[in-house]
Amino acid sequence: DPQNHIQQESEKHLDKNSFKHWATACLATKTNLTQKTQYGFQSRLDNYIYPKFADCNINDISSKSILDFLKGIENKGLYETAKRCKGIMSQVFRHGIMNGACANDP
Repeated sequence: DPQNHIQQESEKHLDKNSFKHWATACLATKTNLTQKTQYGFQSRLDNYIYPKFADCNINDISSKSILDFLKGIENKGLYETAKRCKGIMSQVFRHGIMNGACANDP
C-alpha cells in the first residue's frame, strides 16, 4: 500500500521520543476504529495538536502547556474540539506509558 510506505518513510525521520512519533504509534494500534473516527483523530492531530506539540519530547510536555493549549482552543469557542484534543493527547500519553516512553499523563 503506497500510503503505508509513505507513513513508514516519514516515521524513520521522527525523533523516537517526539509526541508525533508516539501519536503515530498510538493511532497505528487502533485498528478497530471506523474510517470516519480515524479521520477525526488524524485531523485533530494535524490541525490542532501537531502544530504545538509534534516535535516536543513526550517527557517535556507539561500539564500547564496542555492546559494553555486547550484554553486557546476554547477561547475560539471550540469547546468540543478542545475536549476531543484532550482525549486524544491522553490516549497518546497512555500509549507512551505502556511502552516506557514516559512516566505520566500530564
